[in-house]
Amino acid sequence: MEFASSDTTFVTESCVIDKSTEDKVLKHRGNTYIKANSIDNVIYPKKVDIIKMDVEGSEANALIGSKETIRKWRPKLIISAYHKSSDLYNLPILICELCPQYKIFLRQYSFSWSETVLVAII
Repeated sequence: MEFASSDTTFVTESCVIDKSTEDKVLKHRGNTYIKANSIDNVIYPKKVDIIKMDVEGSEANALIGSKETIRKWRPKLIISAYHKSSDLYNLPILICELCPQYKIFLRQYSFSWSETVLVAII
């Protein structure tokens, strides 16, 4: 995966570069390539009680990569939902498709749009 980050005087930003973000990357960001794997490939079939994600805009892909773990163990999910505006509605839909029994809540942990977190529990 291509990962871009910036640590300026006033702001620290980072994101995974894909087709939806490649044109929006700030000029001052440096690119790094990281190796990634899915939760299902790394952990499944071991029991999981909680999954917390803040993967810089790749939350939907990461949830898809943990679908077997989610379906089998129904862990509590704490998922960042502020990297893409569409995450506020796409992530709850995706979670309900993976496991309809989840109850979903949004929590805000700052005064700005950042740190909006989706919590899913059964």
